Amino acid sequence: MLAVVQTEKVSYENAEEASITVSVTDVDGPVEGAGVRVEVTNAVGNRLGGEAATGDDGAAILAFRIDIPRDGAGMYAVDAVASKAGYDPAHTSTTFEVVGEATGRGDN
Repeated sequence: MLAVVQTEKVSYENAEEASITVSVTDVDGPVEGAGVRVEVTNAVGNRLGGEAATGDDGAAILAFRIDIPRDGAGMYAVDAVASKAGYDPAHTSTTFEVVGEATGRGDN
C-alpha cells in the first residue's frame, strides 16, 4: 500500500482553509476503506490532528483552517499514516507555508 499526501496550494494566508488530501493505492488501484490519520505541525511546533477514511476513489480529505494568531506564520508540516487490515501502514508527508499576519478576518 502506498499513500501520498498533498495540499491544493503551497502557500496560504490567514483564515483560509487548507484542504489536505491523502490518496491511498496498491498494485490494483485505489484502496477503499483505509483509515487515515493526519497530523499538522504548525509554525510554533504545536500538533493538530484529524482522522478520515478513504472512499472508493482511495482518497481521504481533511480541512485545516489557517489561524495565524493561534498557529503562527511560517512552514507547516503534514504527516499522514494510512492503515488497513492486510496491509503494512503507509507513511507520507508534505509541507506548506502560511504567510502574512493576523488581519482581523477570522482571527478568533
